[in-house]
Amino acid sequence: MKLRLILAAVGRSVLGAAGALTFILGAYDCAFAQQISLGDGRYWTVLTMASGGSWGTATESEINKAIASAIARCAVISGARLGCGAQFVTIRQGWSVGFRCGNENILVAASTLADAERAAAIRESERRRLYVPDMPPCRSAVAVNPSGVVAAPIGPDPSSSLVRLR
Repeated sequence: MKLRLILAAVGRSVLGAAGALTFILGAYDCAFAQQISLGDGRYWTVLTMASGGSWGTATESEINKAIASAIARCAVISGARLGCGAQFVTIRQGWSVGFRCGNENILVAASTLADAERAAAIRESERRRLYVPDMPPCRSAVAVNPSGVVAAPIGPDPSSSLVRLR
C-alpha cells in the first residue's frame, strides 16, 4: 500500500514537472514563432480593415510587429477600440489590396497587382454567389505595393468598381 502511494506521488511530481516544462517550451516557442524574420532583407506587409471600412497597413521585418502596427494605425483612423484586427492579410514582397462592397470587405494579398485583382474578383464573385447575393458593387479602398507604400486606389478614381477579369 505504501509503495502504491509513493509511486502515485512520484507520478504526480513527474507529470507536474512535465506539464510545467511543456508550458515553458510552448510559451518560448510561440514567442519565437511570432518573431519570424528570415534576415534576407524582405519585409512583411500587413493590411487590415475594420468592418466600418477603416484600414491600416504596416511593413516590418517581423510579422508580429507588422500586425500590431497595422492594427494600431487602423484604430487611430477608425477611432474604435475593437474591430481593426478582425480581417487582415500578410505578404512578403507582394501587393495587398482592400475593397469595400457595401458593408463587406474583401482583402487579398498576392505577388503581383494583377494576381491580387484577379483573386479579389474571384472572391467577390464567390461571396455574391454563395453568401450575399444582393451585395452592392465593390469599390477599391486601398492598394499597398511590395515596398509597403500605399498606392492610389485601383482604377481611375476611388469609387471605381473592382477590376473584372477580362
